[in-house]
Amino acid sequence: MSTQTSPDRSSPRGLSQESSEWSWQGIGDSSQSQSNQERAEGDTLSNDEEYDRLLDETALEERDYYAMLGLPRQPAPTPPQIRSAFHSLSLRLHPDKQPPHLQEIAKEQYVRLRTAYETLINPQKRVVYDVLGEEGVKAEWGPGGSMAKGGEAESTQVGVKAMTPAEFRRWFLRLMKRRERQALEELVSSKSHIRVNLDAVGFFHPDVIQKLRAVSGLMGDHSLAKAPPPLQATELELGHEFDVPLPSLGKLINTRLGLVSNGNNKDGTHVEPDWEEETGDDTQLTVSAGIEGNIIGFAAKPKHHHVEDEDDGEEGYSLTMPGVLARQFSLGFDIEHAFPEKPISSVKEPNPASSFLHGTMVGLRTELLPERRIQASLTRPITLIEGTQPFFCRIQTTFQKSLLTGPPSVEVTVTRAVGLGKTLFCSWSSGSSVWPPFVQQLFSRFMPNGEEGGATAVLSTVVPRMVVGISGALSPAVAEATQESTADGRVQKHPSSNRTWNVQLMGSVFGNQLSATYGQDFFASASTAPVRSAFTRSGEYSGEDSSSQHIEGSRGIRVEVEGRIGPSASFAWQIRGLRRIGNFTRIGMGVGLQGVDGVFVAFSWNRLGHSIDVPVLVCPLMLLSVKAVVLALSVPVGAYSLLEFGLIRPRSRRQRKTKLAKRRNELQKLVDGRREEAQQASRLMERDVMVKQAQEAERNGLVILKAEYGSKEAMAPRRPDPRRRQSRDEIADVTIAVAALVDEGQLSMPRRLQRSDIVGFYDPAPLQKKRLRVRYLFAGREHVVEVDDDESLTCPMRSHRTST
Repeated sequence: MSTQTSPDRSSPRGLSQESSEWSWQGIGDSSQSQSNQERAEGDTLSNDEEYDRLLDETALEERDYYAMLGLPRQPAPTPPQIRSAFHSLSLRLHPDKQPPHLQEIAKEQYVRLRTAYETLINPQKRVVYDVLGEEGVKAEWGPGGSMAKGGEAESTQVGVKAMTPAEFRRWFLRLMKRRERQALEELVSSKSHIRVNLDAVGFFHPDVIQKLRAVSGLMGDHSLAKAPPPLQATELELGHEFDVPLPSLGKLINTRLGLVSNGNNKDGTHVEPDWEEETGDDTQLTVSAGIEGNIIGFAAKPKHHHVEDEDDGEEGYSLTMPGVLARQFSLGFDIEHAFPEKPISSVKEPNPASSFLHGTMVGLRTELLPERRIQASLTRPITLIEGTQPFFCRIQTTFQKSLLTGPPSVEVTVTRAVGLGKTLFCSWSSGSSVWPPFVQQLFSRFMPNGEEGGATAVLSTVVPRMVVGISGALSPAVAEATQESTADGRVQKHPSSNRTWNVQLMGSVFGNQLSATYGQDFFASASTAPVRSAFTRSGEYSGEDSSSQHIEGSRGIRVEVEGRIGPSASFAWQIRGLRRIGNFTRIGMGVGLQGVDGVFVAFSWNRLGHSIDVPVLVCPLMLLSVKAVVLALSVPVGAYSLLEFGLIRPRSRRQRKTKLAKRRNELQKLVDGRREEAQQASRLMERDVMVKQAQEAERNGLVILKAEYGSKEAMAPRRPDPRRRQSRDEIADVTIAVAALVDEGQLSMPRRLQRSDIVGFYDPAPLQKKRLRVRYLFAGREHVVEVDDDESLTCPMRSHRTST
């Protein structure tokens, strides 16, 4: 090894020697930016898979404040550690420590560093940053935020500055949960349904209508003397319901039963409330109302009224009153409450009732119209063998008449998961019945006049029945849970096509009925991920998707097939296609055969619980033929195929290509900007790092010769793939940045440290896995080490020593 000479302290490049072991490459080589602009279309960002990863790379938009100070997130750094890290970096990046030509650059770097320090050293800002990130801190302390003037923080009984970090975190997460609930209620707090049945037989079969008019005229029936219109509405149904959360009532019930803490322990000490106690609103009231009925023949009818005059006596006149729209009105109220799933250890001694109610849901529904009815239900999971799937049992009783006329009807439903994505269910209903004769005689003295026939009326409306069935569903969430690893370590996923099916058999006194349904997505390149809450059951913030940058594949069409065989071999079927447009809206069209009516074509629209259904009768049952069925199926399928493959998909491909190109340019500009910032930071730290590295060299300590950070594939020693253009842009020179982390002859980079945000680092290959390669001298011998992004680095180590 060559003799070491004193470093040239006057050179801005720091350590420089004729030996290649001591040469540091210059910072800010212009050849990198030039080659960066010449990146070809066939590089690693060109395929669709990496495009999708590019769109999901939202972490590049924000900086990791912990990494900027050289600190890991876990274990959480203490305030003294944060101050020490900031003090060490500020000595190198402060504008007053730099020559005049670097002060403007140093000012920009120092402002970013101080912003990170002020955020992490402030307990409240640090909590918000850990939950929402950089943009969340700006929003909460900006106009309209919770910490700004007039925000939610001013309405607290205990000021947020007086709270401990744990108390502030609970308060802020509770606030975030409340905001999420309010946004959800604005979207889906109410539901409505509109169904209009149309009759188009006169449009498709006018000759049949003429024959019916002729036959009815010969028979003396003049009801068809006037030809019906080609399209007329026959039936209308309107329904609406909305939910009213009752969190205070739910907390009162749980507290009275000893299921949750009332704020004090058994020994009188204060108890911190549980997350579900603070944020859960498992009690809500549902109000529903609707009308339905036939609308043919309900024309306006004149009614005769009598008015008594003082002089002329009684007079009569006719007044045309509006016709009745529907024959049945409905109005009901439903309240549900879910008890906590697990007990709280700090509450008082629970009673047997409270132990039974854990994980139980109770409900009470009252119907005022069209007739008075009360339903009470209880649902509870029961685990027979520890570690197995529980049975979910639901018991519902219906009180439709007085208990003097007969017992209430009882319905018991048991469901259990069997296998992956399959559920077996069984339901039994007792129906309406009457008391035995001796009980009727006992209650007869208490019955008012006219009440004896009530039981018979009830018996005619509710009949005993038994339902047994099995259902299955393979959704993206289930497919994600069934991932398998191949021999080479790659993850193999099952197709997630949102496939559902259901088969059930029902038996009653009127006969048996077998029904089956099947639904699956077709022509979809990617399944839609289910929308989940941003909070876990334990109250932790799990983050939220960035839908603004997400580009999904073709949504395709969902096909649902339903068949039913009833008593006397009656058969009904329906084939329906659904397609999602926008984020929350679905439109659909279906064809089917319904009982004695005939073939109908149905159109549907659904958005966030609001739906409109319009079934149109096109062919009566007496004219049913194979030709009519084929036409009813082929016309909608042909129209949709022409629309989907001729208009929607070509336009979607153009939009996808445009947005991907725009996002790629944005990412490239972001990488260029981060590269420039890293080079500026390295120039600012170079002089101070040079001095410390010279001191390490004098005592044969740790001297960083070369450090590179970049794509694993680009840094691999094997021969490059000829199908992929390798570029030096995928490797960043971070020699000065790594040398700046050397403290007292040691280098330590924890595994949880976000390396791309360390001062002097940047991410040269955002869509790929990265690797850090460090070549250093220790005790006069050369060492080399390579670690991945998810591995920690500690230097010096004997295992890093080279053979030469």
